Amino acid sequence: MAILAPLCRAERKRMQKLIQKTNDKHFARRLMAMLMLHQGLPVTQVQHITGAARSSIGRWLGWYTQCGIDGLKSEKSGRTGCPKGSKNVLSPRVTTASTTWQERYIPKQEKCFM
Repeated sequence: MAILAPLCRAERKRMQKLIQKTNDKHFARRLMAMLMLHQGLPVTQVQHITGAARSSIGRWLGWYTQCGIDGLKSEKSGRTGCPKGSKNVLSPRVTTASTTWQERYIPKQEKCFM
């Protein structure tokens, strides 16, 4: 008995094409797991074939049932950056990179003319 509802042929073909065309190996592994579950393989067998934990496969299954193929796509990694409209959040001292450390930390001496 398959865990997933029956997939139409077009959906299976689309998944197979995405597996071959994508550069994201994690996305391809999630798609392969969904295809194996659709074929009726038990989660433990899919776990051994893909090398993923059972909990991960269950999480992917939830993503797929809620959002379809788009729910299996990887999110961009790394920091997201500053939110829009927050360009002047930093203090002026931090944003002025033209000053040297001497200008910031050594007090200016007044010039004496004798």
